[in-house]
Amino acid sequence: GVVYLDDQQSADSNSLRVNIYTDIHNYLSSLYSFVEELHQVINSCVDDSVDRDTFVVGSKREGYSRPPFIRKLVFAWGLRNQFTHGNYRCLRIVKREDAPRPYMRVRFQRESFNPRGKGDLREVGNYLWGVEKYERENPMCYFASLNRHFVGFWSDVEEWFSRECDWRQMSRMGR
Repeated sequence: GVVYLDDQQSADSNSLRVNIYTDIHNYLSSLYSFVEELHQVINSCVDDSVDRDTFVVGSKREGYSRPPFIRKLVFAWGLRNQFTHGNYRCLRIVKREDAPRPYMRVRFQRESFNPRGKGDLREVGNYLWGVEKYERENPMCYFASLNRHFVGFWSDVEEWFSRECDWRQMSRMGR
């Protein structure tokens, strides 16, 4: 959960902070786009309706039996909602130079976390329900955990696609 600094980075920690925020923003935006596209693709393969709520399960529908990726995704969604408008205050990057090797660490500030916008974003409930306290307090560890669960989730989705979806129909749809 830390970014170690070398001698050159130590002198330019503000640029490194900007890069860390940019990388987090890009990761969250990519994840958001992926989920938006995935629910449309799956929806075209099934008779039931699959929408964003299938993947982004807020505390009003919390269930610890849900796949780990789905449980943890809602926190990323909340961060992305807040970051969309350039509000990064819920994440603070602290620099530690008193360690054997200087580093920066991303910290979550719950009191500055306000992911709710308008409409259905308010309906999600608690965006933190599926995330362990340690992961919430150390967002880089959370992202690593989310990515591990994503890999397993994607493997299951690919397997399901190969069994259930007509790939020829999907390619005709431009997907």
